[in-house]
Amino acid sequence: MEKPVRMLRWILYVLVAGVVFPVCSFGLWLDDGNPVCVAADHQEYPIIMADGVGGAIVAWQDFRSGSSWDIYVQRIDSSGVVHWAGDGVALCTATGPQYCPEIASDGAGGTIATWYDLRGGSRYDIYAQRIDSEGHLIDVGQGEHLVPVSLLEQNVPNPFNPVTVIRFAVAEPGTVRLVVYDVGGRPVRVLVEGVRQASWHEATWDGRDDSGQAVASGVYVYQLERPGYTESKKMVLLR
Repeated sequence: MEKPVRMLRWILYVLVAGVVFPVCSFGLWLDDGNPVCVAADHQEYPIIMADGVGGAIVAWQDFRSGSSWDIYVQRIDSSGVVHWAGDGVALCTATGPQYCPEIASDGAGGTIATWYDLRGGSRYDIYAQRIDSEGHLIDVGQGEHLVPVSLLEQNVPNPFNPVTVIRFAVAEPGTVRLVVYDVGGRPVRVLVEGVRQASWHEATWDGRDDSGQAVASGVYVYQLERPGYTESKKMVLLR
């Protein structure tokens, strides 16, 4: 599927440009568009929002590193002059690719950006970062990990032998239990018990019970238990 607002020439402009022009310091909207970023390699998926004072903030995914997509942002005023770092401020350059930014006003002249993030290596997560009206990152880091709801994923692999991984999300800090039961509802193994922060977490099960004994092949139920939230799924152990 074509990415919305994608620039065919791979160079990010406020308007589609056929020629690269420098931005004039005194402010000028050029006939073919003003460059927002002309860094090395590809820039894609520009997203734009009003900055509240006649200009705009633009975010995009950027391949200037030559090895992975990152997220950059730039502010341009009503005269066509960019105000932040020359080719944009890096919002996230974490390991692994980051894709498809979206931005919204922070109510103070800056923006909050969010994006798909593959820094975990196998599954997309959602991160966010805030940048103020002067182009400074708030609480410098690689973005906050957003977990809007508690969630229990299907174990991988399934069926399994001898080990499987169970991934779950915690929406708010608090006590968590992740327990394996047999089909009769009897507890077999407590995998997680204690306080966990709002984020994604993983637990592994090696097919053994709480005493360390290997259990028989068959169907087992694993259940995530939190105050006001319970979710369970089935998995199959094949010896």
